[in-house]
Amino acid sequence: MFFDKAYFDENGNPSEVDVICNKCGKILEIEDINIFQKIYNDYCIVKESEKIICSSCSNIGMGTIKYKQNYNLEASITNKGNSNLNIPKCITCGSTNVQKISSGKKVLGGIAFGLFSSDVRNTMCCNNCGCKW
Repeated sequence: MFFDKAYFDENGNPSEVDVICNKCGKILEIEDINIFQKIYNDYCIVKESEKIICSSCSNIGMGTIKYKQNYNLEASITNKGNSNLNIPKCITCGSTNVQKISSGKKVLGGIAFGLFSSDVRNTMCCNNCGCKW
């Protein structure tokens, strides 16, 4: 489960927490805030005696539930439980937002800069940080 957002009343007290199920993608609106030990702007801690159960897939969330930045929910739902997929990741930032450097771009880089072109020597490029490998 991933923390989505917390709602606070006019006095600054938490009133509701939204959590996203990492298996089915359902947004769980939790109004019973007594199940939480602590609620912050970017994560919450479920009491040891409590747990959050998704009403759609029965996935269980316990302990610290953190906000996951750049969480690709659709990819997680599509690839449910199939962790053996070979998904390329950036060697610098770990992002899966990468693309293969095309043969045409390699040829153009080779013509323009010769062997000094980073496109000629590398195969993949990260769209987030620009790293090439």
